[in-house]
Amino acid sequence: MLPYGRGVEYINICSPLAYSTNDSLPDLKEVINRMNVIEIFGKVFKADKFKYHELNKENPDNLKELSLILPEFIKIPKNEVLGLYESVFEILKANVPDTQQRVINNIAYAYTGAILLLSIANVQVENLEAKVIEYAKKQIEKYENIKTPVDKVLAEIPILYELNVIEKDRHFKIAKVSVEGKETLQVRFKKDVLISAINKYYNNDKKKRIDESAFLSYAKNHKRYRDDITARLDGKIVNSICFDVTNMEEYAEFGSMIESMSYAELKESTGNNL
Repeated sequence: MLPYGRGVEYINICSPLAYSTNDSLPDLKEVINRMNVIEIFGKVFKADKFKYHELNKENPDNLKELSLILPEFIKIPKNEVLGLYESVFEILKANVPDTQQRVINNIAYAYTGAILLLSIANVQVENLEAKVIEYAKKQIEKYENIKTPVDKVLAEIPILYELNVIEKDRHFKIAKVSVEGKETLQVRFKKDVLISAINKYYNNDKKKRIDESAFLSYAKNHKRYRDDITARLDGKIVNSICFDVTNMEEYAEFGSMIESMSYAELKESTGNNL
């Protein structure tokens, strides 16, 4: 390392990174798809039985065996390791829903390392492949169920409306719009007003509160985003953000309340104040 104040020394990382926490991980796909998340307490790992750093009275030199692992790894040819990884990746790809290759890649790396370690230690784990495949499936399912801040806001609107926490035409507006002959259902809202209402309601539940800056970073790249337009909310013409909520079951009831109009008709009748 360089002396304090003398700059930064950069070192290439050539090994996996392990990170442990007692708190929940950030609920973001960009985080989860780069990690193999393993919950150990109460399941596999028993802290009170973990004697890794305690000498065995019958074999006081047992910790010296740890220094033997790296030399054994170095003996394995690079091409053999890469070939093993590729075969492991194909096994996972064939048995896990092919939705996120990054998730499968991460698990394949870990599985490859586990196979090599078990080979060096001359230890066999029963049904290891089946267990890894099952773990991979759960990781993919967990990943697919993560909602972006935009997804969370769209999901909360019908819920808080039913609870009388927010009001239609005050906090949000619903419109049926015919786009190229196809009927769509859209929701428009002033993001800071709506997010403030959501966060006020969930003041004591930080997991359900919405970070406005995070919402903004996802909004315009979201598949349901349509435009930033003006809309009449709470009796005022305000800038709002628009999302297509067609086929979202939570919004079906709203769709039955509104007559369909073409986009051109809406624009003409409101002077673009949609």
